[in-house]
Amino acid sequence: TDVLPSRLERAKFSILDFVRRQSHGRVGLVAFAGSAFIQCPLTFDADAFEETLLSVDDKTIPVPGTDIGRALGEASRALDKNARHKMVVLVTDGEDLEKSGVTEAKRLATNGVVVFTIGVGTPAGKEIQTRNAAGQLELLRDAKGEIVHSRLDETTLREIAEATGGNYYPLGALGDGLLKVRSAIHGLDVASGLRPSARRGVDHFHLFIAAMLALLVAEPLIGTRRKNLPATP
Repeated sequence: TDVLPSRLERAKFSILDFVRRQSHGRVGLVAFAGSAFIQCPLTFDADAFEETLLSVDDKTIPVPGTDIGRALGEASRALDKNARHKMVVLVTDGEDLEKSGVTEAKRLATNGVVVFTIGVGTPAGKEIQTRNAAGQLELLRDAKGEIVHSRLDETTLREIAEATGGNYYPLGALGDGLLKVRSAIHGLDVASGLRPSARRGVDHFHLFIAAMLALLVAEPLIGTRRKNLPATP
């Protein structure tokens, strides 16, 4: 809860606002923790995307851990390989427990995928609260009995973005980081000399920008962030 109401909820609200304002191309959603799954395939249907996004919670991905490399790989597989622009917007605290994010980002770069990273949380971090068997909140402790803190790792997120020619931005209290991604997308529009063409109903555009939003769902909570800790029910 170092960002309110929680990292997960703040990320969801900001992504929702980003997609509503962007109005470009198709969008999809990948959720990840220790594993990663496509929650919403690429679609022009913003309503379907929003419904899927709002349903994401801490139980969406049951596998403990934080594997950013797996999340990027899943996002890459979901992208249209023939798209002019292929983009991944990675929203996470950057605590890459598997240490595979930068390596996978370099692989994506060879396939023309640009990754923008958005950091959720604060460098100071916050204790993780979980519910015990009695349903009461308590602080998560490691095997040594020490309180576990979850901190924003901006260094890793910068390395992932720079490996693909993208940029890193802190999310910010008002989703400012995603607003900067919008500006970058607009720059791609101008560079391509293309303009969107809207229709009533479901929007279709001549310019295709495939934005996969990778969302860390284990963010606020649950003792699943550390593999050496027992998972909470």
